[in-house]
Amino acid sequence: MSLDLSVETEARLRAKAQEEGLSLDALLDRLLNDDAVTLGRRGGKIGGPARADKLTSEQRSESARKAVQARWARGNQGSDTSRKAGHLCLDCIKKTKNENELRRLTEELQRIVFHRQYRNAARAQSSARPHAIR
Repeated sequence: MSLDLSVETEARLRAKAQEEGLSLDALLDRLLNDDAVTLGRRGGKIGGPARADKLTSEQRSESARKAVQARWARGNQGSDTSRKAGHLCLDCIKKTKNENELRRLTEELQRIVFHRQYRNAARAQSSARPHAIR
């Protein structure tokens, strides 16, 4: 990174970088990033409400709808937690010797499987009718 710094400023920055165990470039990157975050936050606090004031209620609803759909799409791409939970439950069932614990774990596994089937059916139904989400 190339910045025009005075000799004193560069010396202070080099000393600070050495204290923190960073290179001068790494320290400058961190400091500049912190400043950019501060400026962005300040602008975001102003820009969001200003943008909302300019939009009609229909435009705000459409924007919110798109945001929700994006969040749901991103959430569904993640790891399948019900599958992991099912495998953990099966492992516990294999290891348990207590009959009451076996009954409890079996019921838990049924809940996990039912939830997964319900979620998959809902996904299949929504993909069959893409116009349903508006």
